[in-house]
Amino acid sequence: MIFFIDAYNMFFHSTFEHGNNAFQLTRERFIQFYKGRLKDTSGTHIFIFDGKRGNEFPIPSVTGSGNVEVIFSPPDLSADDYIIERLSHDKDTHSICLVSNDKGLLNRAKQYRVQSMSQKSYISLINKKRTFKQSKIDYIEDEQEIVRLERIFSKELNSSEEN
Repeated sequence: MIFFIDAYNMFFHSTFEHGNNAFQLTRERFIQFYKGRLKDTSGTHIFIFDGKRGNEFPIPSVTGSGNVEVIFSPPDLSADDYIIERLSHDKDTHSICLVSNDKGLLNRAKQYRVQSMSQKSYISLINKKRTFKQSKIDYIEDEQEIVRLERIFSKELNSSEEN
């Protein structure tokens, strides 16, 4: 699944601590927070921000690592318009899920038959995925299980020594 995240919409409506920091620093903290949260999840998560107006390069700015990409839309093109443009060029929109609370954007995206979810649903989804993956890692054998495994291994060891 590919998640297109309406990033500023999520940024401004999240409970993420904006603090008194400069805007760019706060945005960077937001990005780093989600990169950390998403590193052990499946799918590709694309955070799409509005790009800088008047930028001399008419292309989007894209950075990424692992399964997280950050895109700043081209100058003079809003993130919403960039998302719609990407959807209009993508042949397989069934594998895309648009994450936004912006009803206007969601209505425009319907014609491309993409799935959608609210920011709250998306955050719940990634929290569930993280919990599931962490619970697999945190498995610790109890005393009874250790004794059972020792018996199995000692039988295997004895039988291999006899052969």
